[in-house]
Amino acid sequence: MYVSEAPDGILLTPYNAETAEQMDRAETIMRVNKDVLRRLAR
Repeated sequence: MYVSEAPDGILLTPYNAETAEQMDRAETIMRVNKDVLRRLAR
């Protein structure tokens, strides 16, 4: 189950393998490129 913020509160959605894979990829990218992302945030 995933919890995410929605305009009207909190949204609970069931487990989705495709979404889980996308989140894993995003976390890896953020971890590997954290210095670049930190500079872009300035």
